[in-house]
Amino acid sequence: MRRVVIAGVLLVLGGACSSSAREVRTTPPSAPTTSGRVVPTVEPTLAASAATTSAPAESSQANPVEVQYPAAADGAQILLSSGLDVTRLHRDGVDVVDRLGAEGERVGPAWQVGDQLVVQIEAPLADGSTLRIATLDLSSDSAPVELAEFPKPFLLEAGRIDGEPRFAFIDTSPGFEGTEEDGPLWLGFFDGSPAAESGLGWAAESTPNRFSFGPDLLGSYYSDLTETVFWRGYGGGALLERPSPTDGIDYNNPPLVIQAVQSPDGETYAYLSGPDWIGAAGEISTDPWFVVQRESLTGAVLAEVELDTPDATPFFLDFDGTTALISRSLEDESYPSQSPIFVDLASGDQQTIDNASGYATFVDP
Repeated sequence: MRRVVIAGVLLVLGGACSSSAREVRTTPPSAPTTSGRVVPTVEPTLAASAATTSAPAESSQANPVEVQYPAAADGAQILLSSGLDVTRLHRDGVDVVDRLGAEGERVGPAWQVGDQLVVQIEAPLADGSTLRIATLDLSSDSAPVELAEFPKPFLLEAGRIDGEPRFAFIDTSPGFEGTEEDGPLWLGFFDGSPAAESGLGWAAESTPNRFSFGPDLLGSYYSDLTETVFWRGYGGGALLERPSPTDGIDYNNPPLVIQAVQSPDGETYAYLSGPDWIGAAGEISTDPWFVVQRESLTGAVLAEVELDTPDATPFFLDFDGTTALISRSLEDESYPSQSPIFVDLASGDQQTIDNASGYATFVDP
């Protein structure tokens, strides 16, 4: 049985190849599970209401006053989501954007696109995580709006399509409990319009770990005992014929290739490459972790930076075209509790964002 972690939720996926499935390093190999989920040490108590206060609150970052803005960020703003809070890091300090989780919950990845914010909220219960997505218009005093029509929406990306803010998600309620059911990738709208199907989907043996908006849609999937990175137009149809970093990777062998993210103009993309299960040896490889940048059309490698992260596992990636933000977890965790790393891909310089934790994404102004 294959176990994978997508943005903090442990998934156990069954299938015909389960007897030889490899372990993905970002999954804790000894974590107890119930119904395919990580069992927390203490079962949280969920608040009854879905809406939460939009009043500023004290940040759950370790010490927001001392969070260090990366010098190489050159004015870019960084969104940090951890605990119950979403905070914005800029060269002048840290602002609390909102407290968006209820008691017993925690926020997952969040994206800000213009004045629009979207955030994943989860409650890691012993009998299966609850998931919801909330959007917030930062230009008004309105309360967060929940994506209520989907039982377990799982957020995978936010950005712009044809200049308009959108977000991408899947509804995990039909088939993430070891069944062979599948479902579509949905595109969400910040104006309250009904979500639209994208023409892409997922299945029990083909599950996305990330999507990325650009001129075309970039998908990053766990596919059976390997990974697949591909491009496709927003209208569906055949996959675009472009070189992929997963071309030629031996089945059930390293490296692990995850979290592919396009630059805003779509000309390049970056992804994480790291240790993975060696099928024949029955063990995880000792390969280092890299963040790699390639040209989208040719596949040419533009940068390959070995990450200085001996005590934490790269977990989630964001990319603005020149620099990467890497959220990290401990090896026995399914949530990025460690300080994110800011990586300048041109120089290879790396800076830990001290006194911060959780998911880190670039603000799209």
